[in-house]
Amino acid sequence: MGYIRIDKAGPTREQQEAALRAAGVDDFTAMGPVYVDEAPPRRAKPGADVTPARTDALRALREGDELAIHSPARLGSTRADVLLALQAIGEAGASIYDCASGQVVTVHPDAAKAIGFAAEAESQGQKERAAKARRGVTRHAGPPAALKGAALARAGDAWANPELSAEQVAEQVKASVSTLYRRFGNREAYMLKRGVKP
Repeated sequence: MGYIRIDKAGPTREQQEAALRAAGVDDFTAMGPVYVDEAPPRRAKPGADVTPARTDALRALREGDELAIHSPARLGSTRADVLLALQAIGEAGASIYDCASGQVVTVHPDAAKAIGFAAEAESQGQKERAAKARRGVTRHAGPPAALKGAALARAGDAWANPELSAEQVAEQVKASVSTLYRRFGNREAYMLKRGVKP
C-alpha cells in the first residue's frame, strides 16, 4: 500500500508517486492501493480530519502489510500526529516503508505510546520552566522584568539585611538566589558596601 500527503512545502505528487513506484507500488488508479491526501484548506474546521485518506489507509492495514511513504514527513505534520499514526500501524501489525531511506520500520503498539508519553513529559517540563522564567524564579530567566526601579531598591535593601537568608530574600522579592547574586554580588561584600555589619 502507499500513502501520499501533499502540502505546499513538501514534495510534489509526482515526486511522491515516483518514490512509491521505485518501491514497487505502481497502481495509482482509483481502485489502487494508494491513498492520497490533497493539501488541506487554509482554515480547516475545528476537529475536522485533515488527512482523511490516511485515516482510510490506516483502517485498511492488516497484519504484515507495509505502508510505503515518500519520506517520514509525509506521514504527518506534527510529532503527536505521527505518533498517533505509528500507534495505529503498530496495532494493525503492519509497518512503514520509508522510500527515502529504504528502511522498513516496524512499530510495537506500546512503543508509540511510550514515545508519546516522553514527548508529553518534555512538553510539560518546557511549559513549567517557561512559566517559572516568566515569574523570574529560575536562573535561566535573568533578572525579572519587575526587578527595576523601586523594586530593585527594595531588593537591594533586603539583600543587605543580615537577618534574612538569601532564600528568604529571593522569596520576598520574587527572584531567584542566583539572580540576586548576579545583580548585587556577594552578600557580605554588599552589606559592607552598604555600611551594614554582616
